Amino acid sequence: MKGSRRILLWLVLALPAGLMVGRFVSGEALAMDLYHPSGEMSVRLMVLALLPGPLADVFGPNRFLRAWLAIRRNLGVAAFGYAALHLAIYALDMQQLSAMLAELPIPGIWTGWLALLTMAIPAAISFDAAMRRLGRRWKTLQRLVYPAALLEAGHQLSLVSRRLPRGFEAERADGRLEWLQLDPSRSQSWQVPELKEALQQADGVVNLAGEPIAEKRWTPTHRQLLETSRLETTRLLVEAISASPAPPSVLVNASAVGFYGTSSSARFKESSAPGDDFLASLCARWEAAAATVPSSTRQLTVRIGIVLAPDGGALGKMLPVFRAGFGGPIGDGRQWMSWIHRSDLCALIVQALTDERWTGVVNGVAPEPVTMAAFSKQLGRSLGRPSLLPVPAAVLQVLLGDGAKVVLEGQQVDSERLQELGFSF
Repeated sequence: MKGSRRILLWLVLALPAGLMVGRFVSGEALAMDLYHPSGEMSVRLMVLALLPGPLADVFGPNRFLRAWLAIRRNLGVAAFGYAALHLAIYALDMQQLSAMLAELPIPGIWTGWLALLTMAIPAAISFDAAMRRLGRRWKTLQRLVYPAALLEAGHQLSLVSRRLPRGFEAERADGRLEWLQLDPSRSQSWQVPELKEALQQADGVVNLAGEPIAEKRWTPTHRQLLETSRLETTRLLVEAISASPAPPSVLVNASAVGFYGTSSSARFKESSAPGDDFLASLCARWEAAAATVPSSTRQLTVRIGIVLAPDGGALGKMLPVFRAGFGGPIGDGRQWMSWIHRSDLCALIVQALTDERWTGVVNGVAPEPVTMAAFSKQLGRSLGRPSLLPVPAAVLQVLLGDGAKVVLEGQQVDSERLQELGFSF
């Protein structure tokens, strides 16, 4: 079935490429012929990707629907590809389309914006739906890998999460891992006896809590959630440590390279000043909250870069798109990516828990940042796929609003501290 799904996907994706080559060879106009076919195909494929779920609920599972459900992920990726093609053709033929719209009884100042919105909506819907489906399983795996690394290092864990217990059945059964389903940003959670006891018995605390930055549009409500999930959790944690009769000896607290703001030319290290945008302000306040921990508890802040792993994080979401042949840089590709492999980040946290030299701030980044264009090119080359179709900035701005800045702009970040501490990647 896996081979047949792959053949089906490539047959679907080959249609626009074949049409494009044929029209180009014949010398006829290309762009206007492809506007409607690619846009309509995007919507149709998205409908096909979403339809089998409700049908299975109504008619019950059967062989046909199971086969349909098996390929819906590929259909979602194909829908995103057609929508990206639609936007690319629009960008190549702006003058012809603008001239056509100018003949309509609409004020001229609105025609360009109307055309862009009309083209962007199918792409935004397809991208969002495909990425949500493709990313749901990987996000769960990514959240669970840090406890796995600590368990492998011989630690006994109390894991605090808003999610239902999942995985680690053997470790939970033998007592090596205790899963507490609580929201650490709520003060009521810290009155739960099991959490109080876990904190008193803990030798160290790792605080990675925080709503994902670049997965939803930055509405005022979501901005508040980004702040509360980090600031309130850390504030309440520090208060609980201060009130504990047996406080932990170390607190490892997460932050992000967004602390430095964005820049296309500056190079940042641990001593660099914070930026002046929303994310920089949030990171600075987050770090300040963690720094108020009592002096008896050693405190380390890790400013984490873009975490890469094949089954999670940014790379996990990019791989299916690149494997389908629709890979490319995000935006203009000139933004910097300060990255770290997930296994290195886990090793960093494990070492920070036991080595008393690890205090203050470290940048959790690999030694060599790269541009998005260079990263996309190398990823495509590694997979044997092209890296030619950029994700338009307009699509991300529709999806994320002001949050698109996190993806479309970046920063070069080095770590002097990791070199001083002798950390090996």
